[in-house]
Amino acid sequence: MGNAMSFSVTAEEEARVQVFKSKGMVLEPRQAGDLVLVIVITVIYFLQLLAVLFMLRNRKYPPIKAKNPWMMLPIFVAYIFWFVGDLQINGHAPLKGTALEKCKAFG
Repeated sequence: MGNAMSFSVTAEEEARVQVFKSKGMVLEPRQAGDLVLVIVITVIYFLQLLAVLFMLRNRKYPPIKAKNPWMMLPIFVAYIFWFVGDLQINGHAPLKGTALEKCKAFG
């Protein structure tokens, strides 16, 4: 099985491309650029997590209190759920062979 994020075009990846091609759509196989994008966005979300934690820690400071930091926490959690769902829906994180393969919420 090897690396789950392999960037050589596997038979399974080629099958995905062919299924989309048979439906008249174009699908490019996953490549190294996809992983770079996932890493960059993950780093950005990590920095946003630090900012939200900083805001919650200093929530009594009037300029931060005016931004309503308790509303920022659920918004950030929604971002994380969106990001994880986007990774799965767009095929950036293949679920084959993982526990989420049979999960109804993740497809």
